[in-house]
Amino acid sequence: MFARWPGEPPPAPREEVVVVRPGYVHTHGYYRWHRGHYAWVRGHYVRERPGWVWRDGAWQSRDGHWEYRRGGWHR
Repeated sequence: MFARWPGEPPPAPREEVVVVRPGYVHTHGYYRWHRGHYAWVRGHYVRERPGWVWRDGAWQSRDGHWEYRRGGWHR
C-alpha cells in the first residue's frame, strides 16, 4: 500500500528551457506524488487567456504531510 500523502518535501524543481511563444504561457513542470514516490511532470504551453494570469501549482506542508495545490487561471 502506498502513502496517500508524502511526509517529505519534493525535490528541487528541474530546470526547463522555456522559449517565449507569442500567444502562449508556459506552465512550469512539477513533481506529483505517484505510488509512493515523486514523479516529474514536464511543463507545457497553454494558450493565453486575455484578462487572466496563469499561476503555477505549489507544494505546501500541512498537518505533518505535503499537499500539492494545482495551478490554474486567475483574474
